[in-house]
Amino acid sequence: MSVLRRTLTSVGALALTATMLGGQSAAMADPADGKPVENRPVAISDPVPDGYGSWREVFTVQSKLHDAAIAIVDAAAGGDQLGSVSANPLDRAVKVYWKGPLPERVGQLIDQLRRTVPVEVLPARYSERELLLEQDRIGRETPPGQLAEIGLLPDASGLDVTLRRTAGVAPASPIHLEVHRGEAPMPMYDRYHDTSPFWGGAAFFVGALGGGCTAGFSVVDPKNHHMMVTAGHCGAIGMDAVTGDPTHAGNDYIGEFVRINAQRDAAVMDPSIVPVPSGSASTGGRVYVGAFASSQAPYTDASSLPVSNATASLRGEIVFTSGSRSGFRGNIQVTDPSTHIWVASGEDVDGDGSGDGLAFYKPMVKAVQLNGQNATGQGDSGGPVGELTPDQSHVIAKGTISAGDPNHPASCTGVPASTTPLRRCSSVVWYAPIMGTLGTFNLKILTSY
Repeated sequence: MSVLRRTLTSVGALALTATMLGGQSAAMADPADGKPVENRPVAISDPVPDGYGSWREVFTVQSKLHDAAIAIVDAAAGGDQLGSVSANPLDRAVKVYWKGPLPERVGQLIDQLRRTVPVEVLPARYSERELLLEQDRIGRETPPGQLAEIGLLPDASGLDVTLRRTAGVAPASPIHLEVHRGEAPMPMYDRYHDTSPFWGGAAFFVGALGGGCTAGFSVVDPKNHHMMVTAGHCGAIGMDAVTGDPTHAGNDYIGEFVRINAQRDAAVMDPSIVPVPSGSASTGGRVYVGAFASSQAPYTDASSLPVSNATASLRGEIVFTSGSRSGFRGNIQVTDPSTHIWVASGEDVDGDGSGDGLAFYKPMVKAVQLNGQNATGQGDSGGPVGELTPDQSHVIAKGTISAGDPNHPASCTGVPASTTPLRRCSSVVWYAPIMGTLGTFNLKILTSY
């Protein structure tokens, strides 16, 4: 079964996006809390890709490709032939890598989809299932401290393996491996004066850990209890998160960490546990999306957009990040929707004082800023990863930021790199897929219109 299909069915969704989204949204009105609510399109500063006249056109094409690709994934469910599928607006086509002959039902569906969307069918060396099984085996059997990442090659021709520079020989495998060496991904520790109801993209810190992170997306449980998701490495059960950072006065409690899935690097914060003067705090279905208005503290930015729904990530799609320290970062393309990474945790696991411990995260989505600019930076962990609707007036939730790649450094935006401690930023971002987080914790995305 496809990893995409597993993710979607785990939350009771169907294949077609329009149907799937209905099971993952909870509508609400914009809160009348005095916070600025401006439903104006995001101004994307990155150049429009070649062949397109506007970002609106890019997202319109991507939306059509996404729906067609998900329909193909659904049709392939239960088989062992689908290798890979992409919905890259730069290709203006869905690309399907298929192992062996195409079943009649899948061929008929593709013929139907081709009436409105170009679909290319290409041969795959392996099925996605074969690659995922080998990905798990290598991660399980390789000695600790050797691996940094195992991903799937875009054309389903094998696995993309990154070994740490200090690792020994590459693992043996019956499947083709492309092996590289590099540093382990780094968590993006570290929007500032958010108030209840809290929005995604807001800055917070956990005093017990001394690190700063970012709120992800507002969610609700089956009892319609409002909470917030963020990165699992940003806290521990029972720890309190406070808005802003320790240098700012008047911080508010944004919530207590109540649920964590370490392997998915996902966590849930409950703001209602900490009383506020007007009662219990809550969350709202919006995210901060602006660039920073100032290069000096408090770096405040009040621009925000409502969240419309949540979807899976597909290879080739264009997404954005909105970490509290870097601000809105666009033109970021998904390169692998199901990779495994080993992240530098800073823990001293062998007692030698080196702090070279690694945390294992799976599945992760990997994405790259196409102009080599920063996709994420320290302090952005847990922040929103999303897609803009064609009119750029709403956000489609895709995931929450987990890590950046020290092998691909980039200049920082937002909070300067010269701050203490020094910030590091990266053109590569890994994020936890939102559909997996919602399914794991039995939550729905909180929306606003």
